[in-house]
Amino acid sequence: MAHLQTIYIDAFAGNGKIELGDSNIEIEGSARLALNNSRDFDKYIFIEKNKTYAKELATTVCSDFPQKKIRLLSKTKIVTMP
Repeated sequence: MAHLQTIYIDAFAGNGKIELGDSNIEIEGSARLALNNSRDFDKYIFIEKNKTYAKELATTVCSDFPQKKIRLLSKTKIVTMP
């Protein structure tokens, strides 16, 4: 029997965090919530058009989740992490 893979896709991944208005409170964005979830996916695909956000997201998820299979698609390039 073939193994079915589970893939998490986030089409508007952002930079991995959400700033709540003017309160200086920061919470995890959808990409980080998915990676921290107890439900492990076989692969994660994050898509972010804004290259600044994509770079921030790549930097943080690379260091914080080295064991996860992550692919980041940006307007300028594709980054594949382990």
